[in-house]
Amino acid sequence: ARVIPYGEARAIAEVLLELLEPACDRIEIAGPVRRETPTVSDVEIVAVPRYEGRAIPGQQGLFAGPEQTESVNLLWQRIGEVGEEGTRILPIKPGTLEIIPDPNWTAKRIAGSRYLRLYLPRPMVKVDLFLASPETWGPIMTIRTGSAVFSKLLVWHWTTLSAGGHFREGRIEDRDGKVLESPEERDVFRILKTA
Repeated sequence: ARVIPYGEARAIAEVLLELLEPACDRIEIAGPVRRETPTVSDVEIVAVPRYEGRAIPGQQGLFAGPEQTESVNLLWQRIGEVGEEGTRILPIKPGTLEIIPDPNWTAKRIAGSRYLRLYLPRPMVKVDLFLASPETWGPIMTIRTGSAVFSKLLVWHWTTLSAGGHFREGRIEDRDGKVLESPEERDVFRILKTA
């Protein structure tokens, strides 16, 4: 991966949004591209995947009962399709500087992982894709937009203000573990302001 100018990173992020948007209920650019930093090493995107119920082949009831269905994450499916269309989105192993195909890609799909590291070989850019739900959009988008320092300070600030609350699994919890509704970024800052 390489460091690229903001304009190039923005163009790549916008193409990715256009490719992946049909499989999402919501998708936006986050991270350094959203902050408009002069140079970018990773493109970050936050998405709420769209799901579709599909019949499980061969799973009709023994006595002609209702077909069993499974919920299919259309975003995971779309990433596979885009790779086949020649755009070359390659799921890679996170946590390494090397470009190693992710050996756990299938397991992550089955488990419904909320994070995926992608690689675009042509522009040689790494992409961090964070999956949210409508309920977790606010905290995830806030954390993923901020710099690492901002995000750490935000979490520390909440823990201090709430006397032990947490940001956990895309949700804000008070010190007793009660989840505070924060579907939008403005809700996150409202909670921080009123604590």
